[in-house]
Amino acid sequence: MPTISSNLVLQKIITKAGWENSLITKNNYTKNDSSKFSFQRYISHNAFNDSNIALDAIYFTGTTPVIYIKELSNYKPTEVLELQRKFWNEGRTPLCLIITPDVIKIIDNYAVPIESANNIESIELESFKTTEDELNRLAELLRQSKLDSESVLGVDLKVKVQQRVDKKLISQLRLARKKTS
Repeated sequence: MPTISSNLVLQKIITKAGWENSLITKNNYTKNDSSKFSFQRYISHNAFNDSNIALDAIYFTGTTPVIYIKELSNYKPTEVLELQRKFWNEGRTPLCLIITPDVIKIIDNYAVPIESANNIESIELESFKTTEDELNRLAELLRQSKLDSESVLGVDLKVKVQQRVDKKLISQLRLARKKTS
């Protein structure tokens, strides 16, 4: 079976999951001039123009970024770990969808970053092949109506909210306060 491009995989996901109206890409993020979308433009501009991240798309629920989308030619755990570390440090977007021609991974951006690629499964929430059946399963999990109602996060996907960078920082500050008291 011939391998399809990661961009074609993304296009299929957009159609199957109903993301047409909530997905911002490099090509369309400057098109809406409404002040309602100024925060989306701000987030998108930074994500699309940061050469260290170079995202391909962002799924928004209203003005909140929910999924960062990155296309790669193949799945490189060390590259994924570095991206997840940056997203965790930002603390804004709970999920990252890594799309390759052969595999799609949902990454938990709230999970504390790990050092070793041998433990990458601890930040991977789900994995899908790029077959039609698997794309349908992914689309059902990340359907726009589910994402917009927040029934995916914490229910279908166990995002590690307690490990978010802001919560980690607060717990470290409390620990430091106890040590100095």
